[in-house]
Amino acid sequence: MSRGAAAPVEDKRPGGTAWAPSNRFLARAALLTAALTAAGALLGLLRDQLLAHTFGAGPDTDAFLVAWTVPEFASTLLIEDAMALVLVPAFSRALALRAEAAAGPDPVLGLVRSTLPR
Repeated sequence: MSRGAAAPVEDKRPGGTAWAPSNRFLARAALLTAALTAAGALLGLLRDQLLAHTFGAGPDTDAFLVAWTVPEFASTLLIEDAMALVLVPAFSRALALRAEAAAGPDPVLGLVRSTLPR
């Protein structure tokens, strides 16, 4: 098993093991998320600097940046944050149900099938 991978734990369902995330795995996932967020912010800053260098500062560039900010903010607010707000508790509950269930359909798989686009 690789470093930081989730450790296998006994599953109450017949014929399998489940994967419980370790603290190291969660820390690495949080660090990767923070690094990618910082990289996205830095790339956005680079984009804005290239735009200012290429087209200069003026009313046309200002109008473009304002127009660009509205859909970017809306997508962050409506798509990323709203989906996290809804899906994190849903997946947490599905994982808890998976741990409690002795048999039957997998609640995590059911949630993934019902939420992801076909």
